[in-house]
Amino acid sequence: MTHPDRMPALRSRVAVTNREQQVMALVCQGLSNKQIAHELRLSEGTVKIHVHHILTKNGLRSRMEIVAAANGRLMKRLTRVPPYILKTVD
Repeated sequence: MTHPDRMPALRSRVAVTNREQQVMALVCQGLSNKQIAHELRLSEGTVKIHVHHILTKNGLRSRMEIVAAANGRLMKRLTRVPPYILKTVD
């Protein structure tokens, strides 16, 4: 039986909450759970739960995969930007 976390159809239906997005952004900045807890005024245990939910909802295994996934989404958004916006000025 396939683990639910590995089923793309199920993962795509589960929304990441605003708080999870905030935690994800701070993970991407390299903050520890303790630092994230301080920044967002949460307990460290609550941050651990949010990180766990981010990993589970996205079928990821580590904080590094969170960063890679976030960077991948950013790159997908950048590829949709019209080419004239990305041109550099000489």
